[in-house]
Amino acid sequence: MFWTERNVSRWTLACELEVEHELAVCDTDPLKLHYSWCLARAGLASADAFESQLPLARRAIETRRLGLADLIACQIPSADTLRRHKEHDTTRSRRNFDVHAHLAEPLREWYQALDATDPGRVVWNWSTEPSLIRRQRYDRDLFDDWMKRLPALSA
Repeated sequence: MFWTERNVSRWTLACELEVEHELAVCDTDPLKLHYSWCLARAGLASADAFESQLPLARRAIETRRLGLADLIACQIPSADTLRRHKEHDTTRSRRNFDVHAHLAEPLREWYQALDATDPGRVVWNWSTEPSLIRRQRYDRDLFDDWMKRLPALSA
C-alpha cells in the first residue's frame, strides 16, 4: 500500500502541473508498477510484491487516483553503453548497477506489452516526434489487457 500511495502522490502532482502548465513531464512512469514486476521477471525477487501491488494499482486507476501516462518515452541502452556511463560517471556510486542492468530486458517486455495493448503510447526512439494526444488514462479494461499481455512471472 505504501508504494501505491507514493505513486498516487506522483500522479497527483503531475496532474496539478499539467493543469498549471498544459503539459507535465515525469522522469519516471508515475504508475511505477513496473519495478516490482521487472524484479520478479528477472528472478531477483519473488512475484509477491507485484501481486500485492497489482490490485491496489488497479483500484487506484478505477477511482482515478492513479492513471496511465499519455506518452512514455522509453529508451533502453545496451549493457555496454550502461557500463561505459557507469565507468565515466564518478559523481555517483551506482551501488545497485548490476541489479538495474538485469532489469533492462524485463522493462522492455513491460513497455512492449503496453505498446501492443495501446499502440502509440510508447515511443522507442528519441528522434521520433511524439504525438501529444490525451489518451485513456483511467481505463481499467486497458490496464487489465496490458497486464494480461505481460510474460508470466516465475512462482
